[in-house]
Amino acid sequence: MPKQPQRKPQVEEKKKYDFRKHNPYRMILWFGLFGISSLFVGLVSAFLMSNVGDWQALRPPKAFLASTLILGASSFTMAGAKKAFRMEDRRQFRWMVIGTALLGVAFLVSQTIGWYDLKNSGINIRQSIGGSYLYLISGMHAMHILAGMGFFGWFMAKALRNTDHIGTALFYFTDPNRKLQLDLMAIYWHFMDGIWLFLMIVFLWQFL
Repeated sequence: MPKQPQRKPQVEEKKKYDFRKHNPYRMILWFGLFGISSLFVGLVSAFLMSNVGDWQALRPPKAFLASTLILGASSFTMAGAKKAFRMEDRRQFRWMVIGTALLGVAFLVSQTIGWYDLKNSGINIRQSIGGSYLYLISGMHAMHILAGMGFFGWFMAKALRNTDHIGTALFYFTDPNRKLQLDLMAIYWHFMDGIWLFLMIVFLWQFL
């Protein structure tokens, strides 16, 4: 009998990772957050490695501690806004969105008070290397919060307008694009909150 040709074992093809299943806006956001993380890691590394003799004379202003509490509260309201969106709770959603915006403004105000306190205590960029890092690092973080506030203000204006009535709110809460916008805003906001908490831990550990 003629020998039947042996079949070669089929080699399973390696499955290629399909990036198309991920939302491009989420990927852009995460790449941006990676860049922001690299920026602050570089600044903190330079801050810790700098040979400064005035550490003991410096203290983070009390307003910075207040900023930490304010930003933590804003994370709570942002999470509340997401929960209200899922529950389609129109009134709760509106209050949480407004609360997040007000707390964001309060954070920037507290930062400004902190810089004013530093100036009044004689700490400035030209005469104090340690103080210059306080201004630079906290200022860079405030700029990122301000940028986030710009986008959040645009989001809030549309959210309040579209949830003013029960009828329009129904369409708003079932729109996947609105949910995506809120998710992206929440990711950015919680990330910047975490960055500030990390910075405060570094400041307190270095100066106290």
